[in-house]
Amino acid sequence: SKAIGREHYVICDTHAIAYIIHPEIFKTVHTYVEVELASEHSRGRTVCELRKRANAGTLEVYYETVRHVPFVKNCYVVTDVDSDAFVNLITESLKKLK
Repeated sequence: SKAIGREHYVICDTHAIAYIIHPEIFKTVHTYVEVELASEHSRGRTVCELRKRANAGTLEVYYETVRHVPFVKNCYVVTDVDSDAFVNLITESLKKLK
């Protein structure tokens, strides 16, 4: 993990299960997500762009596809997690395995 500039490991499967059990510890946005099929460097990756723009005096999150065409929101993307609550959930779950 440090080789790619991260201080901590990300265990994706654990986060997915935690989201099912306790979605309230995650912050999400409902947006359009697609799988990139054409790019040489990102083929097979999921892609969504989260751009902020001013709209009628308020700041809203604006989403668009990489092709800049209209879309239908088809996915909830996690943008933040309460890390203390997540670690507590995992710790308490592991204690029950004794």
